Amino acid sequence: MSDTCADIGSVRRFVQQAGWRRIGIDGIDGAGKTYLAEQLAEALGCPVLDVEDYAYKNQGGYVDFIDYPALSGAMSSMPSFILCGACLLEVLANIGATVDGHIYIKRMRNGLWVDEDECVFPDGVDAAIENLARDSATLSDLFDERADQLGQVVEDSLPRLSTEIMRYHDMCAPQEVADLIFERSDEPG
Repeated sequence: MSDTCADIGSVRRFVQQAGWRRIGIDGIDGAGKTYLAEQLAEALGCPVLDVEDYAYKNQGGYVDFIDYPALSGAMSSMPSFILCGACLLEVLANIGATVDGHIYIKRMRNGLWVDEDECVFPDGVDAAIENLARDSATLSDLFDERADQLGQVVEDSLPRLSTEIMRYHDMCAPQEVADLIFERSDEPG
């Protein structure tokens, strides 16, 4: 069972007590991975590596389009670092690397995990992906009625990335295997 923290100070203290030098931060898009990485880096005095910085852009995917030799080289050249990115366990497996500690971020509101529908699939991941595609098509139709580019952005990017992240959660269950869960408040205000 993973330990849980509800604020960045608690995460920092946990990491320091654990003595982690190579830290991985995982979660869905918008969970706050980069922000947590920057806060920890400042407190711990170590650099941040963002997987996104090693990804080839606009390729129609994420994990298959990372410059793994460059990422691996950067990681091996540093005795300590914070590595943040979506699908982190899969990325690490692709380069045969590990971290001392794996943190998974859950956005919480009113005591509930906001993104649970995108990460846990009681009816199977394929059914969840079908629902996502249906919802995405509805959003796209709404935006396409307005003569702006937002509809095209939603249609082009949301399903592919979300589908990849959903399959990752189904395959790796990072929210269950992480060493530490950061339950970040997503309360308004």
